[in-house]
Amino acid sequence: MISRHFALLLLVPTLVVAAPTAIFDGRTLEGWEGDPTLWRVEDGTIFGGSKTAKTEHNDFLATKKSYANFDLTLSIRLTGTGFVNSGIQIRSLRVPGSSEMSGYQVDYGPGWYGKLYDESRRNKVVAESADPKAAASIREGEWNEYRIRTEGARIRSGSMAFPPSTTSRPTRTSRRTATLASR
Repeated sequence: MISRHFALLLLVPTLVVAAPTAIFDGRTLEGWEGDPTLWRVEDGTIFGGSKTAKTEHNDFLATKKSYANFDLTLSIRLTGTGFVNSGIQIRSLRVPGSSEMSGYQVDYGPGWYGKLYDESRRNKVVAESADPKAAASIREGEWNEYRIRTEGARIRSGSMAFPPSTTSRPTRTSRRTATLASR
């Protein structure tokens, strides 16, 4: 059986100037949109994927609100068999008529930790961690803390255990305000 489990805990973005704002109430998916057969809340944690079946395609849980400059800290754990991968979409929009998102993704998964991927646009990695040994600090199958900070065109992201990947190369397709999502 191949399954993909993804879990998020303690999603708290902080606007760079404002007080911390919780985007997850710990009980429901109020304020989020996504396929309810793949996304659920258990014991104060958001879980994605299936416990019994292979997830056949990318699917994203997205905030209903848009965010511009923010400092997001979250705990993330990825479990499952076969190819498992996850990430946090930032400054992203839902692709019309699809479960896909278009925008930057802070990746999370073997071979992808800490990379910044341009999902559904250029479809390539646009930044990697400043430390090539960064993935060694990830405790696979366990909870790890990730931090994502955006300020204008600058995006810094990564595990609390390794130096962040950083990009500040705006493109024609760069957005400064959009939803947050997870896959």
